[in-house]
Amino acid sequence: MRRLLRFAVVILSCLSKRLLYCNKSRPQIVNPEKDIIMVELLAGMPAHVAAYRASGAISKEEYDAVVVSRVDEVARQFGKINFLVLLETDMDNYSIGAFMKYVKVSFAHFSKWERMAIVSDERWLRTGYDLLSHLVHGEIRTYQTDELATAQAWVSGPLAT
Repeated sequence: MRRLLRFAVVILSCLSKRLLYCNKSRPQIVNPEKDIIMVELLAGMPAHVAAYRASGAISKEEYDAVVVSRVDEVARQFGKINFLVLLETDMDNYSIGAFMKYVKVSFAHFSKWERMAIVSDERWLRTGYDLLSHLVHGEIRTYQTDELATAQAWVSGPLAT
């Protein structure tokens, strides 16, 4: 178990280093209009699924208000979590604060994750999650954005009893 956690930390460290590198090498996308939603829950998903779409620049406040609150709600209500993220933005558009919230909520509910669907056209990200899938509780599957319906169907499956 200790080895598993170390490996998970290494994978997350690599992802965060990529995020930090990208944030330094490219300017952040700025959202000057407050009514443009960058993080939103996906409609039509079962109650036991926390599912969201990310586009543009993702702030800590948006991530916390939308994603973390929904994940916490599902965990409280069902004791387990099925999760889907549709990334229509590069990971380097996540603020450091949003990324840290992601890490915090991931570990806070470590034993509650059941099915996690990561939908992105970024190959390096899908590969990273494919590697991470062997180290975490539950199952992670990765999909390209044109496979969203397949990802939604899979993650909508019932929670294990």
